[in-house]
Amino acid sequence: MEEFGVLFGEEKRKKDDEVNQDVDLTVIEALSASGLRACRYSLECSGIKNIIANDLSYSAVEEIKKNAEFNQCNHLITPNCDDAINLLTKHRTKETLALLLIDYD
Repeated sequence: MEEFGVLFGEEKRKKDDEVNQDVDLTVIEALSASGLRACRYSLECSGIKNIIANDLSYSAVEEIKKNAEFNQCNHLITPNCDDAINLLTKHRTKETLALLLIDYD
């Protein structure tokens, strides 16, 4: 049974990688605070081309920059200081596919 679990997990990862090759996602984390969730997304999720880590606080945006650099994912994370509603409105288009993900840690 354990071997089946390992093989099944490997097959699932292969399929996920095949699917994610065609994905080109931009993630907007509108209320980012420290940016750690954005770092986690960049390190654990494939298919992401850009993560906008936003917060209204200038000090929070500085923390986002520090955490992105420390976790070596600053090439994917764009720190941003803006009101969340303004940010989401700026990125809304007819072509936008929006998925709401609420990540409760």
